[in-house]
Amino acid sequence: MNVIFMKTRRAILLIIALLGSNLETQSQPNVSRPEVGKPMKAFAFKNVRNYKRGQARLEDFKGKWLFLEMWTATCRACIAAFPKSQKFQDEFSGRIEFFLVGLNTVRHNKGIEKVYDNAVKNTQFRIPTAFDSLVFTAWNVSAVPTIFIVDPQGTLRFITSGYDLTAEKIRDLIKGKEVSFLPLYEDVEHTEYNVVKTLGEDAVISCSVLSRWKGGEISSGYDIDLFARLPELWTSGWRIAGISVADLYKNAFFGTPNWMWYDSALYGKVWANPVLELRDTSAFCNVYGSGIIKGLYSYTLKLPDSRINREMIMRELQRSLDLAFGYNVSLESREMPVWRLTARPGTGSKLRTRGGARFLSNGTTRAGFTVRNYDMPEFASLASCNLPNKEQLAFLDETGIEGNIDITLDTDMTCLECVRKELQKYGMDLVKGKKEMKVLVIRDNDKP
Repeated sequence: MNVIFMKTRRAILLIIALLGSNLETQSQPNVSRPEVGKPMKAFAFKNVRNYKRGQARLEDFKGKWLFLEMWTATCRACIAAFPKSQKFQDEFSGRIEFFLVGLNTVRHNKGIEKVYDNAVKNTQFRIPTAFDSLVFTAWNVSAVPTIFIVDPQGTLRFITSGYDLTAEKIRDLIKGKEVSFLPLYEDVEHTEYNVVKTLGEDAVISCSVLSRWKGGEISSGYDIDLFARLPELWTSGWRIAGISVADLYKNAFFGTPNWMWYDSALYGKVWANPVLELRDTSAFCNVYGSGIIKGLYSYTLKLPDSRINREMIMRELQRSLDLAFGYNVSLESREMPVWRLTARPGTGSKLRTRGGARFLSNGTTRAGFTVRNYDMPEFASLASCNLPNKEQLAFLDETGIEGNIDITLDTDMTCLECVRKELQKYGMDLVKGKKEMKVLVIRDNDKP
């Protein structure tokens, strides 16, 4: 699930920064938050690419279903959805129109035009886009992807993330059949899964509740060690919602579900996901989309204040998982694949910083970036963070370069071979290797 999920603190800060940046595009006439069931508000986009004319207006799409897709350069889910949108456009050509609207604020999305051009150049992507930041504010778009679905008569029918958008649903829309879509995360009623809230914070002394998630609030919760250091949070207990079994186990054994940031103490030391040695792995398969929820859970733990610490919370979660699933879980050392950033001798002296204030160029790093006075681990993170990484491999700095550097990478940072060629200009390269790491191994428990 990747709706700019604001429940993560990094994403919250990103959204605030995106919508709070300077706006640079043409003003929109008479716009306000569009309302489902009412005529779509008029728009006039002037900064348009790959379209039949120099501007796009609502009336251009009358007679067809319009899928107005809001996106940003920092939204992986938005860009990952490009091929899906193109497939639908090709399949239902003449009856629907997909049209993108990109946020092109300076601070975080400068270079979004280049990201779009790279998609057109490197794939068969042909859907037009406008770049307009003011409409994001005027229409109160605080989560991406957001899709406004407008019927052929110009009425706004749905506002959705598009995660459960399928060819079958589009076909039914065209035929006039009843269709439903998952709401945006921001529009979901946040149902309380916390039994502590239900019974009363003062009444509950201790409880540990693991339940199937039925929809509503999604929360990855506080990292356990952080929660244990914040007494102001203890009253309502430690809680997570809409989380996978794999992430439950990562919380239980490491205190966090995510360490794939270079500044994490576990990065490059612990394998990103549990290794499953099970006859049946279906419990680890999760689905949230097309009206189906499967394999996602919520968990609440309340303890007396005197018993709250990192080890106790993890131990209680481990106990609940053992009762629920009964797996045999062990922490082992194994050789696991990684990406290594290497450098030829003498590279460090050529890149050595000239000093001055630390600097990172404005805009999206997907379109390339410049850094000054940055250390190598930070640079390695920036150089790798937009690359395809389904295996969730760590990118490790093994250049041996000491001290800070100045460097500019001017390429499509989502393309591995493009990034490697750019690095090779400076005497560096990304190569696959292996490293001994801690691995959480989950096996069947064959003991009676």
